[in-house]
Amino acid sequence: MPSATFNILSPSINADLSQCIPSWVKRLGVDFGKLSAHKFESIPQLRKALQAGTLKSGQLVALKCRPSRFSPFLRNHFVSPIIGHRSDMRRGPQFDPRHVLGLINQIQSQWTPAGILPYLGDDIYQAVLIDPDSPTFGTVSLLPPPFSGPAFVPHLNALIRGDDLQLIDGVCTVYGILRHADQSNLEQFGVDTEHYEIMRQKGELYFLDCTGEYGECRKHPGTDHLGLWGAMYAQGHFEFTGGELSVASVEEASFDAMKSTFGQEVILNRSQGQMANTMIYCKGARFTLSHQHPTYSLHMDTDFANEFAENRPKFDRTMEKLLTNFEQAFNANGLEWTNARDVDFNYANSSDTITLLEKLPHESRENSLVNAVADWHRSRKLIKTSSED
Repeated sequence: MPSATFNILSPSINADLSQCIPSWVKRLGVDFGKLSAHKFESIPQLRKALQAGTLKSGQLVALKCRPSRFSPFLRNHFVSPIIGHRSDMRRGPQFDPRHVLGLINQIQSQWTPAGILPYLGDDIYQAVLIDPDSPTFGTVSLLPPPFSGPAFVPHLNALIRGDDLQLIDGVCTVYGILRHADQSNLEQFGVDTEHYEIMRQKGELYFLDCTGEYGECRKHPGTDHLGLWGAMYAQGHFEFTGGELSVASVEEASFDAMKSTFGQEVILNRSQGQMANTMIYCKGARFTLSHQHPTYSLHMDTDFANEFAENRPKFDRTMEKLLTNFEQAFNANGLEWTNARDVDFNYANSSDTITLLEKLPHESRENSLVNAVADWHRSRKLIKTSSED
């Protein structure tokens, strides 16, 4: 009987292995490469390394942080100087009331308005990385930052893949390549040479590119549902012809709109004097109307990590009701509202807001790097496309 031999692996399996082995080797190389990443437990620690020159663009970084798709875009917000008639009228973390400055902050500090960062295409998203122990984006306050707390908490801009979206808003260790926005990249968004040098010395020119082969987001277990407080915010102004606008008619229109969303616990407070204004508020939301300009704003406390899906429709309904009531008030006064239903900017409508940010003068921006990062990614896509052609 002729002897028979058997191949343990069939030709098709051998072929599959020959294709898989290179990818395994590459994967092992990437994993070993991450062991040599520069590791940081906080963003101030990373900034210190940048300022000292021990960390440079192009190096692999592992950073403990909280990634979020929400970020403040603009500054010079028109907000109420107080949160209401009680010290608990703002939702979210409380300031320490045992000290005088803590009590003042508790009464009159507002959460920094924030909006969602843009999608850049090709399954790439902009994100902001925040220190893991920060429950908020920062504050808008009458007190200067040394006394009111940070106007904008330590953060780092980043690019992330769509696969990592489900991991954000918890504490993560994020791996990425450190990138640098050069002066020509920022000049087109209003950053002059002097301010560029200030940003360079503070280590504010850098962002993390987590989209390449070394990019990864490793979520720490047990860190879901942490709050990240900011504010949904919209601001506008009135332009009209045909006579004078009655402040009382706008107050009535605004009060009715706020009550339609937030119920009966809405209070109207009018401030007379040099900076006359009207504030209509309830716990967690404030409408402010200036009598001089006239400018108005809506500010709504929101936990962006957990409440955006719930609060965005409520915010939109309130804004729609405000604009409808304003229109009726103008008609009743026989006035032509020349910028009818035109809101200067609205953080809930971030696609328009991010476009507006490109056109603002530098002094009206909080973070020009948001635009510079998007521009860097577009330039990278163009270079890649050209090389493929």
